[in-house]
Amino acid sequence: MSCCLCIPAGRVIVPNLLDMSGEDANHNGPAGAFPFTAAFTSWVDTAAVPPARYSQPPSLSPSPSSPTKGGITRDKRKLKKSARKGKWAVDHPTRGQLWHHICAGNTSASLGLYDEISKSLFVGENLPGEAELAHPSFVDRDYFYTYYLNAEGKQKLSRLLVVMDHSRPDIVYCPLMAPVASLLLHYMDSSQAYDCLIALHESNTYKHMEHTRAGHEAFRKTFEKLVQRFASSVHKLLVQKTKGNPSVVYDNWITWILRDLPFPHLVRVIDCYLMEGLKVFYRVGLSILSLYKKSKAYEGSKDIPQSIQKFLQTTDLSPEHFLTVGFQFRGLSRSVIGAYQTKVKVVVTDETDEKGSQKRQHSVVFSLRGSGSTIVTPEQLHTIWGWLPTRFSIYQPNLVFTSEDHGFSINTFYQRCEYCEPTILLIKTMDDEVFGAYLSTCWGQRNDEDQKTPYFGTGESFLFTLSPEVKRYPWVGLVGENGASGPVDHSAHLFMRAQSNLIAIGGGGSDGVIMEGDLTKGRTKTCNTFNNAPLSKDGTFQCKVVEVITFQDSGEPDGC
Repeated sequence: MSCCLCIPAGRVIVPNLLDMSGEDANHNGPAGAFPFTAAFTSWVDTAAVPPARYSQPPSLSPSPSSPTKGGITRDKRKLKKSARKGKWAVDHPTRGQLWHHICAGNTSASLGLYDEISKSLFVGENLPGEAELAHPSFVDRDYFYTYYLNAEGKQKLSRLLVVMDHSRPDIVYCPLMAPVASLLLHYMDSSQAYDCLIALHESNTYKHMEHTRAGHEAFRKTFEKLVQRFASSVHKLLVQKTKGNPSVVYDNWITWILRDLPFPHLVRVIDCYLMEGLKVFYRVGLSILSLYKKSKAYEGSKDIPQSIQKFLQTTDLSPEHFLTVGFQFRGLSRSVIGAYQTKVKVVVTDETDEKGSQKRQHSVVFSLRGSGSTIVTPEQLHTIWGWLPTRFSIYQPNLVFTSEDHGFSINTFYQRCEYCEPTILLIKTMDDEVFGAYLSTCWGQRNDEDQKTPYFGTGESFLFTLSPEVKRYPWVGLVGENGASGPVDHSAHLFMRAQSNLIAIGGGGSDGVIMEGDLTKGRTKTCNTFNNAPLSKDGTFQCKVVEVITFQDSGEPDGC
């Protein structure tokens, strides 16, 4: 057998690509396969990369029946399972292609633009030194980990971050960007790493990074609430050991993963993170605390954060052990996480984001272009934009579905906007009433195998009316609440529900809005989730027009 390959500079590519859809994969390869070579790029100090301390040799069990692209399965469910359970060595030769494949599959954004942008920013052939490039304002030095990049790799990292800053001026604060970019550069070139970062920021499936300080703080502080709910015995232990001040442990929990886990463990976490988003970090954080408690590494320690760090840095447990424990926490759905995060955001100040936004005023949208909507006027569209979370209010409207062009079929509705996130649903009735909803989660979430209930979504969602009355109905968890804990009443979390012949928004008592069979008619009643008045005067309505608007940068092509 012969094989002709085009090998990019700085990257060692193996002659054959594994079908990585099986639960396990091996860097030694099956009998008769081409020999594998090192997976790291040439700007990694491979001699410094530590070997795994655990004894769990990986094995190979490919699944040739799965459709593949470049040797990697296209089946997202199999890929997700493989990412969770595949015992891939840290130097697995196809990891770079696997990561790029996963990221590119989560977005419709235009990729492959790094070289063009880089040439416009940097003059000359030589890379500027790291010291010559000021890190973008979204970088947090406390999270700036370069891992095993050598001097050339660190230069490439600095340059990549500058290009990202130029490409996404709307990103105000994103401490996860630098460590994730650094890890990507261990396995791929700058152009591929740029593609991955763009895809992660514009993913139409899962959230991978927050773009503002308030968003990141909500992500970070939500962890304590999740520990209290899903690992209450651990939380009680930490309260006891810290003399009632467990925040000294929780404040820097993300560094357990990004800084303290052995590198082979971190890489396996990133396999899952790229596939499933920020939820993976929560699961791994819970796993770390559970295993820490089980090991009794806290005994005799007066400094709990330091003892957690030592436990991780010296662990003999395999990456699979940490992941397996993390994925055993039941009920840790995105809707639950979203509800806690939304509550936390209420008590997190946005002042730093506003200051950061002042530095980026060139990117803020001061006037909305025509959306193409026949339901709302420009003034009504501005009203909706004033209700949006700040991070989305800087984008332009993009009409992705209208019943005038696409009909009233729910199947067509899903085909056009199933993986758009977030979206604005607009309804105009035969009586010329105009109402709708801002929906923080994509309708495709209904198909998530981790979804244990029919409901999904987060507390950022809200209902509204525009005609004859202008009124917004936010999540009841935000109304009159001063604390940051999630609401106890289950009916407060019923944000979105979807089936092949049904879409519904709000629940508890009744549906806030529901359309069944097709999009020609529906019902609206008071629901516990939003405590709204019926959005239509009669409680039932006939649809004249139904539209879905999503968000995009002004320079992007239409689409989710």
